[in-house]
Amino acid sequence: PSTTVDPEAVALPGLARLPPELLLQIIRYLPVESAAAVALISKYHYLALKQYVLLGLSDIAGKRRFLRLFEVDLAEYIACHCCSILYRWKACAPRYECPRRYRRGMYRIHTLGLKYCPQHYPRELPLETVAAFLRGYERGPAYGPQLQELHHKCDAALPWHHWTPDVSRDTAARVVHGKLLLRTSYSLQVSL
Repeated sequence: PSTTVDPEAVALPGLARLPPELLLQIIRYLPVESAAAVALISKYHYLALKQYVLLGLSDIAGKRRFLRLFEVDLAEYIACHCCSILYRWKACAPRYECPRRYRRGMYRIHTLGLKYCPQHYPRELPLETVAAFLRGYERGPAYGPQLQELHHKCDAALPWHHWTPDVSRDTAARVVHGKLLLRTSYSLQVSL
């Protein structure tokens, strides 16, 4: 049997059938990051456009916008806002944080998070974790973790309440105007 593929049997999008000259005319009017995404349609496009497009991705802002374009299309990946890399958010569960977070020199730029639970893991929510939960809330469970994962009940003795072990803590999350809000309520049982 032959391993060749009949080109007419393969369904290609209209953009993939254009000659390189016409494609170059079209991408001249696109932002650099959009043109770079077009270059990744196929090997043919990459070879035709790499010398014209990929050189334009030299600025950091363009690279970040390019990653955001991928983030929309690839549900399993999320872009780190601090170091501008794509990583698989499910592979980094339960914290959903950037794999570069604990490399030397990178921890400081990733610590813009908030305190979550002083007694249990995770103790804080880093910026990329918050971004992952917001993305999952906005686009659905395929794109990020859901807010139910942030619901947390803790009955452990808190460090500042070591003399009262009956303090319980209940944390719930919700999104208001695009911001992740954590509400923590404490309950204390005291015998009189």
